[in-house]
Amino acid sequence: MPVRTVVSWNTMISGYSEWEKFSEALSLVALMHRSYIKLNESTFSSVLSVCARSQSLNRGKQVHGLVLKSGYQSFELVGSALLYLYSTCHEIEDARMVFEVLHHENELLWSLMLVGYVKCDLLTDALEIFRKMPIRDIVAWTTLISGYSKVEGGCVKALELFRSMREDNNVVPNEFTLDCVLRVCGRLGSLYEGRALHGLVVKFGFEWDHSVSGALIDFYCNCEVLDDAMLVYNALVNPSLNDSNLLIGALILAGRIKEARYLFNGLIKRDHVYNLMIKGYAVSGQVEESKQLFLEMPERNLTSINTMISVYSWNGEIHKAIYLFEQVKVQENSVTWNSMISGYTQNHQHEIALKLYTTMRRLSISQTRVKVKRKEEASGTK
Repeated sequence: MPVRTVVSWNTMISGYSEWEKFSEALSLVALMHRSYIKLNESTFSSVLSVCARSQSLNRGKQVHGLVLKSGYQSFELVGSALLYLYSTCHEIEDARMVFEVLHHENELLWSLMLVGYVKCDLLTDALEIFRKMPIRDIVAWTTLISGYSKVEGGCVKALELFRSMREDNNVVPNEFTLDCVLRVCGRLGSLYEGRALHGLVVKFGFEWDHSVSGALIDFYCNCEVLDDAMLVYNALVNPSLNDSNLLIGALILAGRIKEARYLFNGLIKRDHVYNLMIKGYAVSGQVEESKQLFLEMPERNLTSINTMISVYSWNGEIHKAIYLFEQVKVQENSVTWNSMISGYTQNHQHEIALKLYTTMRRLSISQTRVKVKRKEEASGTK
């Protein structure tokens, strides 16, 4: 180009950023600065975003220095990008300093600070800033509820927050809120509240949303109300593989093998579901069906072979388990070795189990607590 304007530079930087070519974007910014082209609000916001997404904290701090020198920190997009940089890089104290200096003139920083605290699992700080927010929209509520739902022991608080949110008539839950709270109800086994949420899903027209319908299936499966889970599943035009796995797994766990097989037979893509059905048949004592499914598999992977090692061992067909183990032992997968050690132990071949355990240690294959337990059982120690 005979003349490169600041708009041209910004377009190139933004383009590289969108394609996640972060080093090229940062090199362009450096060249732009050396060419005495004045960086503007768009440049600063773009490059700070690049630094955040590429975890280039030191580069980001250098850009922050340029921002202060140029006087652009009070611009909304630049201030927001600064806070995003520090929170993404888990430099929460620096993020807090940016917030304290700029939040009076930049309303966007409230939500970003809330997200930053949630990302860093600082939920007490998140709750404090949430309570001070001038405007608490559905995004802010959902961010905080989601944060509590992901920490140990936080589901009760997440549900409390949702109840408080429903008291505000100006805030309407969206698909992300409903997805999150339905899964919370499932983990807590709160059938009554989950059913009420199902009503909200229908009321707000989200029953066809794949994420929300998946959350409904997850909720009913966790609460062991499988007939309702199947109603939700059957209403879907194109259920996801994850939804199918979830429902089939729950049916197997409940001993409803025939219904699980019916769903399995209706799947177009079922490669990853074979293992569920094989294990389900084995646990229910239908070993022959397990074997038949294993033989029908279009492509056997390590997971299916590990499953069959366990199935053959349970059924006393240790020679078949050994045959499969010999085929895949060179991959040195700890689950494979663990399954074979357990198989020998279940078939009262304790000495061979100990020898295999010793070999596994010599090969430095990852040890698990189950292996140690099996070893102790075999040697008669505690």
